[in-house]
Amino acid sequence: MIISCKQNQCSVPPKYYCKCNNLQTFLCSSHATQHLDENEGPKHSIKSMYKTLPIEKKNYIIEQCSITSEGFKEIEITLSTSFQEAISILSEQKTALTKYFREKKETLMHIIEKVNNENKEIVVPGLEIHEPYQLNCLSFLKNLTDKIAYETGEFTQKIQTYSKEILENKEIFGESLDFTGNANLDEHLYGFKKGTKTFIEFNTLTLSINRKDLNVEMNQGCLACLCQIPNKKLLYLGGNEPSVYPAYIIDLKTFHVENFTKIRDRCATTPTYYNDFVYFFGGLQIHIFIFVINITLLQKNGLIWLIFQKVLGIMYVHFLAKTILFCQTIQE
Repeated sequence: MIISCKQNQCSVPPKYYCKCNNLQTFLCSSHATQHLDENEGPKHSIKSMYKTLPIEKKNYIIEQCSITSEGFKEIEITLSTSFQEAISILSEQKTALTKYFREKKETLMHIIEKVNNENKEIVVPGLEIHEPYQLNCLSFLKNLTDKIAYETGEFTQKIQTYSKEILENKEIFGESLDFTGNANLDEHLYGFKKGTKTFIEFNTLTLSINRKDLNVEMNQGCLACLCQIPNKKLLYLGGNEPSVYPAYIIDLKTFHVENFTKIRDRCATTPTYYNDFVYFFGGLQIHIFIFVINITLLQKNGLIWLIFQKVLGIMYVHFLAKTILFCQTIQE
């Protein structure tokens, strides 16, 4: 991501940003006033992009960025070397095979000309034309050609997939959530059509409905637990009629689905994302439970950290900065 002034052809580094129209507009000192004049309608909130750092944080940022930059250089060299070696090997094989087929075709054309023009065939021992050989040779080459075509197709597809994953992870700057205020990520309404694998999105801005069949393990029920998590993803867990045990993380941009089977069945809860955890409150059970899923562990290695707190009366929950404290349980 290259941060530059929004004014075309402006090479001056920006100093301010404005979040009018829910967009981040970067501005240099010269174009900040112009931005206000050209956009009278929206509410503007121009703020400075930078703040003075304490020396400890300054050194930490420099160190971390330097380490990452050196890592990028090493990885780039490794990738470049790998691609170059593959290109070199494939080029050599292509040249050798081109020479092979050229020589074979020249030999066959010589035989055809000799037979056609002089009505003669070669009788030197070891050089006679054997029809079985020609037929077997074509069958042999066709078999190897199919294998090479399949392997190269698999190879190029894997390389494209890996490259796509690298390119999709290109942003250095991530979304920072303010957990002292409203960090709710939910944008639209989501769910599955009951008894199917059809995912439904109700866009709250356009009031439109989008449907898409997803690669989930089983047909879905109703009253599932769901909320958005960072990077435009949706955590979808449980359900009723039928009771659904797997959980899914659905990428709302690509609709790729990650399946997680070792999960507690839940429905009709109120989930919320908070600082790398999703907290689930309530649900259709004999007793009320609260449990928590660590998103990082879930995505990285499928491990789930669950905290179950049985509540027989009223649970007072206080949110303090980055820690959730369960302060008091009133027993029946």
